[in-house]
Amino acid sequence: MKFNEELNNPKPVEDTEIVNSLSSDLDFQRLLLVADKSIGWVLLFLFVSVISGLIYLRYTVPVYESSTIIQIVSNNAAQQVLSVENPFEKNDIQAEVEFLKSKFLLERALKKLPLEVSYFNKGQFLSYELYKNSPFTVEYEIADSTLYNKPFHFTVINENLLSLTYTKNGTLLEKEFSPEKIELEGGVFKIKINNYSTVVDMQNQLKQQEFTFIINTPSAMVDKCISNLNITLINPSAQTIQISFRDNNSTKAKDIAETLANEFKLYDVEKRSQSSRKVLEFIEIQLDLAYNRLKLSETNLQQYKKQNNLSDVDQFASLYLDKLNRFENEIIDLDLQLNVLKEIETKINSGKNEMEVEALLPILAGTEYETSITTYIAPLKELSLKRQRTLQETTAGYEAVKVIDQQIALHRKLLTETITSLRQKLFSKKQELVSKAGNIQNKFLNIPEKELEYARLQRMSSIDEKFFSLLLEKKTEFSISEAGFVPQHIILENAQISAVPISPKKNIVIITFFTCGLVISILFVLIRYLFYRTISSMGELEKTLNAPLYVLGGIPNYKKEMPVSQLIVNQNPKSLIAESFRNVRSNLQFISSAEGPKIIAITSTISGEGKTFISINIGGIFAFSGKKVIILDMDMRKPKIHVGFGVDNTKGMSSILIKTENYKNCINKSLLENLDFITAGPIPPNPSELILNGNINELLESLKKEYDYVIIDNPPIGLVTDGLSLMQKADYPIYVFRADYSKRIFVKNAEKLYYTNKIKNLCVVINGVNINKSYYGKGYNYGYNSSYTNDYYVDDTQEQSGVFKRFFRRK
Repeated sequence: MKFNEELNNPKPVEDTEIVNSLSSDLDFQRLLLVADKSIGWVLLFLFVSVISGLIYLRYTVPVYESSTIIQIVSNNAAQQVLSVENPFEKNDIQAEVEFLKSKFLLERALKKLPLEVSYFNKGQFLSYELYKNSPFTVEYEIADSTLYNKPFHFTVINENLLSLTYTKNGTLLEKEFSPEKIELEGGVFKIKINNYSTVVDMQNQLKQQEFTFIINTPSAMVDKCISNLNITLINPSAQTIQISFRDNNSTKAKDIAETLANEFKLYDVEKRSQSSRKVLEFIEIQLDLAYNRLKLSETNLQQYKKQNNLSDVDQFASLYLDKLNRFENEIIDLDLQLNVLKEIETKINSGKNEMEVEALLPILAGTEYETSITTYIAPLKELSLKRQRTLQETTAGYEAVKVIDQQIALHRKLLTETITSLRQKLFSKKQELVSKAGNIQNKFLNIPEKELEYARLQRMSSIDEKFFSLLLEKKTEFSISEAGFVPQHIILENAQISAVPISPKKNIVIITFFTCGLVISILFVLIRYLFYRTISSMGELEKTLNAPLYVLGGIPNYKKEMPVSQLIVNQNPKSLIAESFRNVRSNLQFISSAEGPKIIAITSTISGEGKTFISINIGGIFAFSGKKVIILDMDMRKPKIHVGFGVDNTKGMSSILIKTENYKNCINKSLLENLDFITAGPIPPNPSELILNGNINELLESLKKEYDYVIIDNPPIGLVTDGLSLMQKADYPIYVFRADYSKRIFVKNAEKLYYTNKIKNLCVVINGVNINKSYYGKGYNYGYNSSYTNDYYVDDTQEQSGVFKRFFRRK
């Protein structure tokens, strides 16, 4: 027994204070109790979560990823031979990455794969693409563009007949056709079945027995694939790029990644070869002009010499001609450079592509103004490529395109001004050389007129010959350069067919679903804890009480089936439940040691808390000790004593109180020698009036003369007030709670009995405690040693229950 007194002078506690105190602090003991009671649900949640994860894995189409690694390397063999550097072949690695991401390059790659028609087999839940593995192919002629990018479903009925289903203008159409010719509005199809037995086997394996094909447009395929493409710059210093592609078909993922890398290499060679071809075209034009001039000058020289019968005049002017030729060679170089600058300026002003302008620049390689030109051409090239990529995704009126156009116009203006300035400088230098050449020519004035004219024609022929030789040399150089173009990109790692999907990953999915189940379980336990309002143990009862009440002890839960409250302490006197009643009896005797008969009044808050069970067995345990005991059933609205002892209820307390029967005629004997009882009798219409009519006092005085203990089984005081007066008359008023059944707020009723109704010596007992839990032992060790009891006494009332009952039938 424990006297629960927190204050020396306790004051009544307001209802709101009691309620708030019940949930203000975290009770770890109660939290563990709720967790223990929820273990079955926790395991169920975890089991369902793992099963859900397995179902997710089973019915989720796997995603595979294939990747290849390329390295950007400049390796022009011709430039190494000629020792000529083209500044426009310097690589911008970021530009290469952006170009690899472009729809333009992806479309080129996809056109080289068998993706014009997509084939699928459709199961009950999933569809799989039959890439390069379809047992049928489709040939088509489409006039109506609405038939593109639309699924057509068909089933094979036999070798000569199939059923085709498709949607037209929102209407589902289904027709039967011969596979050799399927005529639809807007198109004609031919389904060629490569292996009829394979098709039949696949249909038999699929519940819906259906195949699907889609005729794709290039733009639709690009839009579908672009989101699955990933370009990553691995190492800027080493200029390595990873091309990755994801798809539900591992072979398709590998082919797209591999084809995109190869197409990137091929496009690079094409663009650089195009640049070289533009240079060669320019040189060819100049060669034709130079050849005609050379042929004409040689013809004029021979005719003049023949007509004037002249000898070689080289001996007269060899010295002067050497100097003159040197100046004229420089003039030729200047003329060539002026022609190139003029051609560049013409194409820029005419809006020609910067790539064509760039093709003329290698002729200027090594000149003093090469850097000035390339400074503006290189950004123009980058802006042109950027504009091309942007136009693939937007229109010309888009704001981003307008900004790029403004930048291109600015660079063109600056380039034009630079070329104009360079041309002026070159022209000035040419004029200076022409002046020097004129001085040399003046020295020929002393030579006879015919010899002088002959020398002039010879000089012109020499100039044309040198110019022609220079162009031939340049043509040879760029022909070698074109032959030396090889891909600048090296594939360091080829794309492979992935055997393991990147999504979903089995371990991650299982862990994720298990974690979700664990989180749900924790939330479930916390919610149950927040809404857990029952008393579960002796310790929790003592913690909840805010009044100095006597805690007599706890009665273990009786596991055997017991339809009605009955006497059980006589069945096995050495059982733990019998010992717990002995403990209650001992604690009652500690409350008062005064001699004489005692009245014990027992009540509870509501029906079902075990007050009748406590009344009968407390009476039995006192009878075991040799005391004469009588039990009175005062719960006349819902009597149970007669049921527990197995007797009729034709007469009893109601009969005694209305004076129709003498109390001695209503006393019943039990199986125990010293234990008697009086049933409730016929249910009266006014139980409260019977209890308060004064006859009960006379009866109690008579019974106290014959019995040592009078035990009154009162009605629940939380529902009716019939038993309140009897509780006030009792020497030992006992208030019964039931573990995991009585609400914690019920404590307030017991406190009110103490504070408001001034019931002295009020005691409490908790019934139905689970002895297997640690929280019971904490609150049960009052009045005797728990471990000694568990060793000495046996509890043959405990029954083993199955796993399911232990997990899901806990109360």
